[in-house]
Amino acid sequence: MLKDFYPRVVITACLPDRPAIQKRFERNRRLTQRFEAQLQQVNAQLAPSLLTAPAWQRYPWCFVMPDQEANRRHFFVGAFIPSSVTPNVALYAWVNESWLLRQLLTRESLPFWLSRALVPLLHGGAQPHQLEEVRKTCRLLQRAGQPGRRGWNRHQPDPLPELDEQLRAVRCSADEEWEEKHGVDAMPWRDWPGCIQNVDTIWLWRQSRYGKVIEAQIINDLGHPIKV
Repeated sequence: MLKDFYPRVVITACLPDRPAIQKRFERNRRLTQRFEAQLQQVNAQLAPSLLTAPAWQRYPWCFVMPDQEANRRHFFVGAFIPSSVTPNVALYAWVNESWLLRQLLTRESLPFWLSRALVPLLHGGAQPHQLEEVRKTCRLLQRAGQPGRRGWNRHQPDPLPELDEQLRAVRCSADEEWEEKHGVDAMPWRDWPGCIQNVDTIWLWRQSRYGKVIEAQIINDLGHPIKV
């Protein structure tokens, strides 16, 4: 079930139609530039998928990526579409280690929901209405981080249950192929999520619409990927 992301996080959408951050927000713009540079290296080092069906070649990856330049322990966390399919498409939040460790204790964490938010872009290209749908989803997820969701209009129904249903719906070919019985419930790495404290490692995985882990790999210090 889609729950609050507390404390609130800021979700940045890197989409092809316009810059992720306006120039006047210089600090955030530099952060996004760092993220995009690291993501470019991840795409270059990404191992071929173990899944040969074209539908899964396009499917988004979830990620946990240490910010290599942050003085304190911070991470980029989110989802991206492989650059071989659609370049420059990713959703991320910049979070501290303690927040992330708590968040990753649940199978359906923020990266899972952001990967589902990207699914509308898998078919028909990145049309304006599809890009706006992705941004709207990000805004709703971001507002879910407000304590008790006080940001909602109290005279209107809470939109999160409807958003939960929407993000779990069959929305692409991969969703049609994988049933609830496919995949596994737990991450394949020992001591997850505590193992993310190895700051030289980037963690990548894919989840079905049921939240099941379908495949995963790690990249050590942006070196050679290790499939698991």
